[in-house]
Formats: sequence, structure tokens, C-alpha cells
Amino acid sequence: MRSLIKLNICIFVLFCTSCASFDRTYIEYGSTVYSVIVGNNHPAQTQAEYNNNSYSYAIFQFGRQEIAKFVLAYVNNGIYTWVGADMTKIHTDKYGKIIKTEGLDHDMELLNYDKKKKYAYLNLYDPDLLQIEYFFNSAELKNIERTYLENKIISKFEKERVKVEQIYWSKVNKYYYYNDRPIYSEQFIHPKLPILKASFYFK
Repeated sequence: MRSLIKLNICIFVLFCTSCASFDRTYIEYGSTVYSVIVGNNHPAQTQAEYNNNSYSYAIFQFGRQEIAKFVLAYVNNGIYTWVGADMTKIHTDKYGKIIKTEGLDHDMELLNYDKKKKYAYLNLYDPDLLQIEYFFNSAELKNIERTYLENKIISKFEKERVKVEQIYWSKVNKYYYYNDRPIYSEQFIHPKLPILKASFYFK
């Protein structure tokens, strides 16, 4: 398994030499943090781009910052670990929900997360706020047409409301699924970070 992880990461470094890592510069207005706008829209991958990659990968983008490509390094106990060229890590569950980050300016971690329980505990870092109650509730799945790899598909759409009462923080996350896998999401993961857009491409 370790050799496979190393192989995946090595191939990914070559694959991403021209890809940008996250721009970590922010402008703060009051209690809200916005990313510096660089004029990049979240891209839609073509079938040819997908075919040119041997491994599962994801494209992440905070707000309107530059995009960053991550490779799926490994899956362990249902947790998917995506690794960037600068070794930043984003961990998701099988639904694409971000459970933990490592290497961002403001990292986070959900503890004892179970989609069926409707609550968990959240660790926030920089500044640190540990083991605070995190409530979430998802609406019923809906069928929505969208474009994926240049094809029109009928995806499953899920809206999730999240709330951290201790810091008066509440947001709405969005998830799209196709063939029982996440293909796109928009998530708020930390009060000091803008929305994180994610596109998933599984092999």
C-alpha cells in the first residue's frame, strides 16, 4: 500500500507541475475573509482531459482563487485522501463531504462524523477552537440536469445546512452525485475561508 501511495504522489507531482497551489493571500472585512480575486472560474473538465489522467483526481478552488489539482492518494476506512502538489491534504467521505484538511492557512477536522447522526464535533485551527458542536441536516435528494465531462446527465442534488451555534456560524453546502459518487460540491469548511468548490473525477 505504501509503495502505491508513493507511486500515486510521484506521478501526481509530474502531472501537476504546471498547476497552481492555493493562493493563501486573503483580504479581511470585519469578521469575513474573502480570497483575492484572480479572475479564474471553476473549470469543467473535458473528456480528453479526463482520459489523459491515469488516476482519480479532484479540482479544488476557494472562492475565485486559482484552481488546484489534487490526486487521490489512497482510501482508508471510507475516507478519501486527496493530495496536492505542495502536499496539502483534503480528506473526504464517500459523499464528498470534507472531513479534514492539512496544510491550509485555516485547517479543520470533523470528529465522530456520521451522516446519519446529524451532529459531530468540529476542531478549527488558526485560531484554535476545539471540539465544538457541529450540527448538519440534509434535504431530500432531487434530480437535476447538469453537464459532466461534456455530457448532459441527470445528477442527484443534495442541500445540507450546517450550524455551529457556539460561534453563530451557519451555512448551506451543496452536493451533486452521479452513479453513487460525488461529482461536484460547494462547501463552507471554516469561518475564515471562502466557499470551497470541488469537482471529482474518479477512475
